[in-house]
Amino acid sequence: MRKYSIFISILTLIFGFTFYGEPVSIQIFNTEYVMAAEVLCFAVWLILTLLIQAINLKRYFSRNEA
Repeated sequence: MRKYSIFISILTLIFGFTFYGEPVSIQIFNTEYVMAAEVLCFAVWLILTLLIQAINLKRYFSRNEA
C-alpha cells in the first residue's frame, strides 16, 4: 500500500508545479470561492492520503482480531 501513497504524492507534486499560481474558482450555493491551484492540489492529496491510511488501518485491525 505504500506505493499508492508515493504515487499520489508524486502526482500531486507534478500537478502542483504545473498549475502553480493559477487561480481556481469554485461556486457553491451562489458563493464563488477563488483559491490557488496548489492549495486545491494539496487538499486532494490530503484527502486521498487520509483515505488510504484509513483503509490500511481498517485492514490492520480486522486482520488482528482475537
